[in-house]
Amino acid sequence: MTSVNVVSAGSSTPAPTISCSPQHYANIFKLAHAPAGFIADLLGALQVRYPTIPIVFADTRTLAEEWTYHYLGAALARQSHPKQAT
Repeated sequence: MTSVNVVSAGSSTPAPTISCSPQHYANIFKLAHAPAGFIADLLGALQVRYPTIPIVFADTRTLAEEWTYHYLGAALARQSHPKQAT
């Protein structure tokens, strides 16, 4: 199953995380509920429209949540102590 989470936590850069492995990227062309290539077209359009926002592919939902947790922690540290965070 593929899911998309978008996080911002007051950061100026939201970060979509897509919980599917890069090897399973080809499966987005075979989704029963979307025409072939529709999701890939959306991902491409998002990357062109927002080139500074990273799209992160994680192997599992657990890894996507772990990445999101660390991203939000870094965003909070930067917002709380802007001069100390890098």
